[in-house]
Amino acid sequence: MLLKNRYILVTGCGKGIGKDTVLSLQKEGAYVIAIIKSKKDNMHFKGIRNVKIYNGDINNKKLIVKIYRDAKKKK
Repeated sequence: MLLKNRYILVTGCGKGIGKDTVLSLQKEGAYVIAIIKSKKDNMHFKGIRNVKIYNGDINNKKLIVKIYRDAKKKK
């Protein structure tokens, strides 16, 4: 498993390809950081281990800084 214990950031995770990508990566053992615009789409990932959800827009500098700081703490 090449993805086991790797941290991967995925944007656009609320629906479609983004959602399926997060679920596939998680099944392969990756730790997934998922960015979702709409909080109502969080339900797709409820109870799934190794997936950290952030709600917001990828263009939001404060969100990106928060993700970076949170990821840095885990190392």
